[in-house]
Amino acid sequence: NAKDFARLAQLADAFLGTGLRAAVAYRQYAQALIDSGCYEAAIPLLEGAVGLAADEGNQKEQSDIQGLLGRVYKDRYAAGGRQEDLERSVRAYRQIYEDPAFAENVDALVYTGINVVALVHRARRDGLDIADPGAEDIAENLIGLVEARVKANAASKWDYATAMEACVALDRPRDAIEWCI
Repeated sequence: NAKDFARLAQLADAFLGTGLRAAVAYRQYAQALIDSGCYEAAIPLLEGAVGLAADEGNQKEQSDIQGLLGRVYKDRYAAGGRQEDLERSVRAYRQIYEDPAFAENVDALVYTGINVVALVHRARRDGLDIADPGAEDIAENLIGLVEARVKANAASKWDYATAMEACVALDRPRDAIEWCI
């Protein structure tokens, strides 16, 4: 949380240098690289770590790593505007959102789902056809997930922000404002 990415990279590198093969170490290293703008170095670390997290049976780590893959391609798109990066980002986020193994992991669904919605809408705004139908259905589903969390008194500030963003994507500005209050 201190966002000291240089030290985080050094620490993760040291752990990996000892022979440690843990998905969390790879994810932390990759995150430090991403936050330092070193996208190309982060991608192979994340790609390898996804399988490692699956082998470890660590679903949270797996979704976090897949989310970082989505983020690195999203950041590359923002920096360079390559449609391929936007498509890869959508695929990375969608992979977790659609994986039946994550059907009960609402945190993973909310995080990855809203990123799919936002990126598809960004592509449309940028005049790109990324052939990704269903963003509106995902937005509707996310609102339902957040409403269920609100009823269970388990909603976080991020859930409210996600519902608001989903309403914006569905062109429901009044509903979006309601989620802000």
